[in-house]
Amino acid sequence: MKNFIAAITLCLMIITFQTGFTQIEPIQGRVTNVFKVNLLMPGFSYEQKLGLSTTLHFETYMDALVLGPGYENSGYTFYPTPSFKTELRTYYNILDRFKKGKYSAHNSGNYFSLFYQGRYSQTGDYLGNQLVNQAGVLWGFQRNFPSGISFDFNFGLVHSFVSNYVQYYDRIQVATNLRLGYRFGGKSKK
Repeated sequence: MKNFIAAITLCLMIITFQTGFTQIEPIQGRVTNVFKVNLLMPGFSYEQKLGLSTTLHFETYMDALVLGPGYENSGYTFYPTPSFKTELRTYYNILDRFKKGKYSAHNSGNYFSLFYQGRYSQTGDYLGNQLVNQAGVLWGFQRNFPSGISFDFNFGLVHSFVSNYVQYYDRIQVATNLRLGYRFGGKSKK
């Protein structure tokens, strides 16, 4: 399992360093390649342009599984959860934002996405960590400011491909993600 996660991380790093810093000037009204370091959930992400409004978003990060009172004890329990995610994003309002004079460079817009996520997580009382595979749909918005600050929020439904004995993951659940980070690459004057 550790070799699999290391291989995914290595592939993402190669893609990132090969193309992540090549963009000199941001392009308003269209999607572009974007490399970010996430601070809220430590990790990094890379978004590769596929078409006029479509990107492929890769992300590796350290998530957390937080269990409330009643699972194992009377307090909260925290499990670090290494995770990776791949999303196919379609931005639907970048051109409209540009026409209205709003900042739209570096994929600053609203999107729909299909995603796959792998989480190496604790799955139940007295069970070890295992890979939890999840897929789903998300709606979200991303704002990458001229200063480099990046904000990304999304929510939707996720299906967890888990066996019946897994306690901590339901088959269908609501997903909510918040990312705060720093974008590398071309800076905009606007």
